[in-house]
Amino acid sequence: MEVRLATEDQNILSELLAQVAEKAYVHGVEDAKKYYQYPQALKQKDIEEMYQIGPAKVSILVRRRDFPKIELIRARYPRDEVIEFMKNNKHLYVEG
Repeated sequence: MEVRLATEDQNILSELLAQVAEKAYVHGVEDAKKYYQYPQALKQKDIEEMYQIGPAKVSILVRRRDFPKIELIRARYPRDEVIEFMKNNKHLYVEG
């Protein structure tokens, strides 16, 4: 199926796509600055700050069997894996 747009419509669509791409880029950069400023081996306090949740909620999360842990270092959590876990499990810590 081929779709043809008038030049004016093409320009409008092109501008909208550029705006969406710019917003996505800025959002991605902001996320990177927010999360990757933390060390690769997180403490519970780091997780509290990163996700703006209290110590009780973090304690519940880190006790889960599926929560990523650094096995050789007590109470340390791999940053990148924690970010991925939290992204995939927002229902565990976001109210509403």
